[in-house]
Amino acid sequence: MIRLPRSVNRLLLLSLLLYTACKPNTGDTDDVVTNATHHPGASSHNALTDDQLEKVKRIHFAFDEVAKITLTETIDKFKRYSEPDREIAIWLTMATAYERFAINKHVEEYDKKKEAFELLILRSKASEKEVLEKHHFEYLSNEEVQEIFDYYSEQSSHLR
Repeated sequence: MIRLPRSVNRLLLLSLLLYTACKPNTGDTDDVVTNATHHPGASSHNALTDDQLEKVKRIHFAFDEVAKITLTETIDKFKRYSEPDREIAIWLTMATAYERFAINKHVEEYDKKKEAFELLILRSKASEKEVLEKHHFEYLSNEEVQEIFDYYSEQSSHLR
């Protein structure tokens, strides 16, 4: 068995998470937020409204440090969603939860921020229970994971 360096493993995990975030969820759950993420389709909306564009910019800048994607790429991805308003609402929920944890709590450790971002992507596609059963977090404490879940749940209740 080949052992890869931790940095390579984390890069592979992030790539998988970002790829997965763009795929539709096939889980059988009644959680609106969990099932809401649809992948960008081949067809593209020609343009986002000014309001949508402002929200996408907010999402981009919230995750700028950990997502490593350009604003143009972010906008292009949202243009391709079949339901951009729904996707924007989900990503705004994630951005608000992330900001409450990372910015308002003055979290400075990049690894914790990155893991919080990964946790939110996972949570947007699965229940808290499923995320906890399938994933171990190296940098976030159990209390921090629960805090992020709480922030996400508070925000996602506005989507229902």
